[in-house]
Parts: sequence; structure tokens; C-alpha cells
Amino acid sequence: MSVILFFLNIYLLFRIVEHFAEAEDSSLDRFRISFFRTSVLFALFVYLQVHLLSRVDLISFGSLLISNFVFAFTLGIIMFRYEIPFFRSPNFFLTKGEKVVLSIIFIILIVPLLFLLFYVPPNNSDAVTCYLIRVENWLWNGNIEAYPTQNLYEIYYNHFPQFFMVNMRALSGGDSFSAVFQFFAYIGSAIAASAIVKEVFNGNRKAQWLSALIVICLPQAILQSTATMYDLQAGYFCLIAAYFGFRLLKRKSFQIPDIIFFALSFAFASYTKYTSIFFIFPFSLWVIFAIWRNSLQKMMLTGVMLVFVFVIIHLPLFMSNHQMFGKWIAPGKEYARLDQVVNEKHSFSDVISGLSKNIALNFNTYSSSINGLVHSSVLKLHSALNVDVNDRQLNLNHYYEKGSGAISETVTGNTFIAFLGIITLVLFVVKLLARRGFKDENKEMFYLLCLSTGFILFCIVFKFQQWNARLQLPFFLLLAPWLAMQIIKFLEKRERIVSILIVCLILSALPCVYLNYGKPLVSYYSLRSYFNRPPQFVNKREIATLLEMNGGLTEEYLRPYYSGESNSSFLKLDPNLASDGRSIAISLLNSIGYFQTEKSIFEKSENEMRLHPGNEGAMTLMHNYEKAANFLSKKGDSWLAPIGLVFRHSEEYPFLSMMDGLNIRPSVKLRHISTIELIGQNRNFYRPFEYRYIVTNDSRFISMLDRSAILQDTAFGGIHVISLNKLQQSRYVLSKDGKTYLLNSELSIRE
Repeated sequence: MSVILFFLNIYLLFRIVEHFAEAEDSSLDRFRISFFRTSVLFALFVYLQVHLLSRVDLISFGSLLISNFVFAFTLGIIMFRYEIPFFRSPNFFLTKGEKVVLSIIFIILIVPLLFLLFYVPPNNSDAVTCYLIRVENWLWNGNIEAYPTQNLYEIYYNHFPQFFMVNMRALSGGDSFSAVFQFFAYIGSAIAASAIVKEVFNGNRKAQWLSALIVICLPQAILQSTATMYDLQAGYFCLIAAYFGFRLLKRKSFQIPDIIFFALSFAFASYTKYTSIFFIFPFSLWVIFAIWRNSLQKMMLTGVMLVFVFVIIHLPLFMSNHQMFGKWIAPGKEYARLDQVVNEKHSFSDVISGLSKNIALNFNTYSSSINGLVHSSVLKLHSALNVDVNDRQLNLNHYYEKGSGAISETVTGNTFIAFLGIITLVLFVVKLLARRGFKDENKEMFYLLCLSTGFILFCIVFKFQQWNARLQLPFFLLLAPWLAMQIIKFLEKRERIVSILIVCLILSALPCVYLNYGKPLVSYYSLRSYFNRPPQFVNKREIATLLEMNGGLTEEYLRPYYSGESNSSFLKLDPNLASDGRSIAISLLNSIGYFQTEKSIFEKSENEMRLHPGNEGAMTLMHNYEKAANFLSKKGDSWLAPIGLVFRHSEEYPFLSMMDGLNIRPSVKLRHISTIELIGQNRNFYRPFEYRYIVTNDSRFISMLDRSAILQDTAFGGIHVISLNKLQQSRYVLSKDGKTYLLNSELSIRE
């Protein structure tokens, strides 16, 4: 288990950092600052490791293992030199009540999440269409430079979380550890929130524990803790940056190391997710201007360090993008979704529009009537503002959709925390106005101003998206310390209410742990059957495949229960269908396997868990992948020649994972043999590579192939496995108009 070495490095680094940490107010404070410094230093190690190995095309199992071993050996020498013990038991005092709450949280929240973390393979849509594919290509090529693909998102967007993932993938040999650093950020964010309460507000023990509990029970934090996504890690770095920034203000002596950690965590937050910079930027300005009041020289030093480290950390990615696309961040609207997410209008009404829609995302409930009320309220506000709620200059989606209340890391809002935040905000403002003086609440007021500014900046800059709730996660993580502090102040002498609030927080978190739609511990189908609630919409493409798989049945099989097409893709349930009819509809859909994606993880195979059930036609895709992979596995020794991949608008990672499961992928080499015109000149595209098989889902590509070179074309739905009569090395480039391919070996256009 080479992956243990990676975790050992983190532990050894922590022991060294803790040993040299300066004296703090308590052992808990010493532990927290050591934890944060270790996080930043280890992130720096991984950053340097991957970039240096990439420069010499050595990103592989062997080089990653050696680099981690060298790092561990170096840390071991340091520990031996300074006689640092390998293990030291923590010296934290916990009250009886704290032990009870921690035990409950550990048993009903943490343990199930740890189980999901390692038991369920990554199945988030973004992961299987981008993040995991990116890691595979890095290992194939030995570097993190641009590579042939038809998904440009893999090339130009932030890739820092994949630096950790490529280590996990190489050292473990699989994807079971892909999300482990998201979980690390989940626990770290709780610790950081409690530290900020102490550092900024001098909050008592109760406020610190409550802030950590708010983070632990935050829906998006829970859902992302076991998913291969970016937002939680970005939010964690935001919290660390805020902590070290406020530490600079609180300490009488101006510590250079604190400036460096402040600058590094700020840069890593942005390098992890660009959107996070809008939430941490106001706090950074607060720190810099507060330092200016005491010393212009120190302010200049902090500002210069912040900019310098930011540029250095981002420079390799920016230079790569500029070399490839002529732009620093994204290649252009015609190619890059990132260039399309920026608002094109910025009037006062447009800003209010964005604020209302983004706030509404956090009030997705399990009640259709409440969701409908929130939705109609947003529509009425837009009518009053005379703003089109579906304006494409303000929306990335074609139509404004608030979301269905589904429990998913993509769309779930932080309803209970948002509700608490609004109530607390109102009480805080009333208290300030009643006192007519703000001296005692200066820090709280400035902190709230920074929070509000960050959220407003986010709404001003970015178009509304249905999945913006997850992009708001850094905001809610930064909100937790302020919210906990105000709640404890308001309920200082009402211990019972605080206890009730803690119970409500924990209860509100349970659905996100046990009913995550992508990895449910409890079957959605069982709940659907119990409450007699068949789905309102069924996917026609998926239904057609499932009916064909079950004896060639047609849609008429369901017509008595599903009628009235809402569009070309769906059939809509008759709202007047009686209770008995609903039961029959559920039974019929279940008989053809429609609810397979809604079964609990204990009822699914590993491959079935690899596809997120929210994906359109998930069962169809899985069915085709399984048949194609099984077909290849039966080829025997004759098929061990390399495979050329031409995947377009699909999720190829589940297919590659299935090949792992069939023990055939390690025996072959796979490379993309097509890409789009913008990245047709990168060196990874021209690496020597010959292939005898092509796996593709692009019918246009098949139509332009030389038919005389094709030995056999076997189709599995939308997946084609093409056997060639001899080894080929041609590469293909999709032209900008999307209609032709450039056969680069002959430098000619093929229609």
C-alpha cells in the first residue's frame, strides 16, 4: 500500500511543525495553527512535486513513489536530529457535554461519510467528464501539459486538486482515495472556523464549538466531503487565509512566516477555484488596510507578498493557457464555458436579480409548495424590476430554475444555515440600531461587511447557474464563525435553546449523509414506494433502452400511466392519476429496471455506482459501456494492441474503470487520437502512438474513416469498437466549425 506513504508524510510534517510552533494560549490553539501550517506546507510540497516532475515528463507511479519516499526520509532525518517523538497524545480537555455531542456526530455523521468516501467510486458528473480523465492523461503522458481531448475544460481550468488526486491514483492503483482531501478539507474547515472565532472575536469555548458544528452540518460541505470536487478545498484555503490574515492583526510582533502563510493560502484558494477569490478578497483588503494604519512599510510588504505569491503560483497555468490559446485564463466564448459565465450587464436591477436568484438557491426544501412559493417570489421581484428572469446575459442556463430540492452536491442549498443567517442578521442590525453605537461590534460589523461584499461581488461578476449553490460554499464556511458568535451572544443565558439548536443542526444534516442522490445509503426507490410517489418525469431515451432490454416493449407499455409529452425528451405523469394507478406505474417502471439508479449503494454493483443517477440516460450509458468492455475482454491476446480513443460529449472514465475491473486495461495503452483545432499543435498530441482498435462515440468520426482500413465495426448503442486491419498512427483534429476533421498526418481536410 504505497498510498500510506503519502499520509505518513502529512503526519510527519505535522509533528515537525507542531514541535517548532511557538507557545499559544492552549494546547488546542497550538494544534490548530500547526494543522493549518501543515496544510499549507504540504500543499506547497505537492505543488512543487507535480510541477517539477512534469517538466521532465516523469509523472508516474515510480517517480511519485520515489519523491514521496525522499520527502518522508527527509522529514525522518529532521525528526531524528531534533529528537521529535513520533507520537504525542493530544492534551485536549473536553467537558462531558462536548464528549456526548462529539460521539453522536462521529457515529451518525462522520463514520457513514468515511464509509461512503472509500466504498463508493467517484460518480459526480464533473469528476467523470473532466477531473478523473485529466488525471489519467497526466499519467499517460508523464506531464500536466495540454493533451488531445475534445473537452477543453480539462485543459485550461484550475487543476490544483488533481495534484493530490494524481498521487492517490498512482500510489493506490485506483480511484478509492480520489476524494480523501475533500474530506480532509471538511474536517479542516470545522477546525479553521473555530480558530477564527477565537482569533477574530475572542469567542468563548461554546462559540468555537458551535462554529465547528455549523461547518460539520453544512449540507454542501457534507455532500462535497466525499466527492471529487473543488469548492470545499477552496473554501478551506479561504478560511486558512482569513485566519492568518487576522493573526497578523492580532499579534503585536509582525511575523514574516504569517505573511507567507497568508499569501500562500490566498493563492492556493484561487488556484483551486477561481470563484473563491471573490469571497476572500474583501477580508484580504481589510487585513491590508488595518496594517496600513500601523505601518505603511508593513502594509507594502504584505501587499507585495500577496501579489508576488499569487502570480508565482498561477504563472505555470496562465503561461500554458497563453501559449495554447493566446489568453491567460480561457480560450474564448466559442470554446470555453468559463468565458460564458461572466455577466454581460451590471445595472442595479441586474445585481438585485442575481442576488435574489442566488439566495433563492439556498431555500430548496423537500416541500414542493414551499419551493413553488420561493420560485414565484423571485418571478414577482423580477417583474417589479422589469428584468427578464431568463435573460441569457445574466443566466448561464437557458431558463431560470431554482432547483427541485434534490439532495445532490451539484444543486443542494444550505437551507437551515441560510435561514439562521437571515434571522441572525436581522437581530444584529436591530441591536446595532438600538444601541446607536458600534464600538463593541466593530469586528463583527467589518466581518459582516466583508462577507456581504464577497457575496455581492460573486453575484455581480458571475451569471446565475442552477449549480451556483456549490460555488457559494466558501461564503458559508466564512459565515460560520460570525454566525456562531452572534448566536452565542444572543442566547447567552438560554442554554436550552442552544441545545435545541444543536439538535436541529444535526437533524438537518442527516438527509445529506444518508440520502445523497449519487450515493444513497437509504434507497430512494424504497421511499418512493412507501410514499407512493412515482417520478413526475421519465427519460424517454432511457425508457426506450430499458424497454428494449426487457423484451422489445414499447412506450405504449407505460402510456396508461405516463401521458402528455412536455418536450421531445420526457413523458409527464398524469397529475390526476389515482393512488392505485401510481402504485402500478411504480411497479411497471421497477420491472424494467428504471429505478436501478435510485437503489441504495448496497444494491448496486461497483460499475453501476460509477455513474451519477442524475445524468441523462445513465442506464443507457452504463449498458453500452458494459457491453463494449465485455466485448473487448473476450478478444484475448490478440487485442492487447493499444487503443485510440475518440470520445465526444460523454463520460469516458466509467468505461476506463470497467476495463480496470475486467483486468484488461493494465495490458494496453490508450490515447486520445483526436482533439479540437486549438490544441492540435501540443507535443503530447504528437507522441509516437500506434493503435489497432478505436473506441468512439462520435458517428461523424466513423463516417470519415477509410473503410478499407476497418476490419470490424461493432456498435453497442452509441459506443463503437472498431477493429483495424493493421496498426495505425493517424491523428485527427476537429475544425472550428465542428463539421470537418483535419487528418494531420496528411495535412488535408477530410469531409
